[in-house]
Amino acid sequence: MAVVTATWLNDNGIPARVMDLMTLGGFEGLTGWKPGISARGIEVWVDDAAHVAEANALLTRHGAELAQRTSEAQQHGPTEVVCGECGKSSVFPADQYGTIQDCPHCGEYVDVEEPGAPTEENDEREPSEEEAEEM
Repeated sequence: MAVVTATWLNDNGIPARVMDLMTLGGFEGLTGWKPGISARGIEVWVDDAAHVAEANALLTRHGAELAQRTSEAQQHGPTEVVCGECGKSSVFPADQYGTIQDCPHCGEYVDVEEPGAPTEENDEREPSEEEAEEM
């Protein structure tokens, strides 16, 4: 989790790194070099203390977005996905909408989309007359 978090922060313009892969720390350790470090240990450090507040805000917003997506997904229930490789269907829980999972039959990757979400098959359909006119 620490490597994912540090990579995500870097991708969002906040230089961060994993300090010690062996700690059991949590997000409380998300600090610059200053007092108040979590007693649980430090996993992810933001390299510049000036970016700590921004990093915390990003992580908080991202957590809220994940919670909202999970809440919406649970309202729809599980979804059935057909593997493009082996053609077999599998059912995935709602909390996996928007993720990539392994097909339990052949091991290939499958996209777990929300029921009714556009798929590649839908994207390859012929455009309607109105859509064709706009092109």
